[in-house]
Amino acid sequence: MLERILQLLSERSKFYETGVQTSIYYREASQWLNLLTKIDFVRQREKRPEPVKHEYTDVVITRRLLSVEECTIVIQRLVHENTLETGHRLGPLEVQARLSIGGKSRWAHSEWSP
Repeated sequence: MLERILQLLSERSKFYETGVQTSIYYREASQWLNLLTKIDFVRQREKRPEPVKHEYTDVVITRRLLSVEECTIVIQRLVHENTLETGHRLGPLEVQARLSIGGKSRWAHSEWSP
């Protein structure tokens, strides 16, 4: 699965303006947990979203812009090291990642879906 994702990124990278990582983190006891992270791409000539950083006592919401190469590194670390780079002072978070195709997953309406 990882190889296919990286192949798609490589093939499509010239069509992307930027990558976008949007994440919500939650503090439980003394550790931070990833509640939700989405990595998406903005096509060439489309408007880039503004970066976002909202920090609350127990919740952090971030949106950061990444190059395709940076997105590749985030995905590889997620799969190989079970860590999610946040781009925030929290540093990388430990995450058990699972990549799958099929099942009851909700498919996005983009070039990633047939």
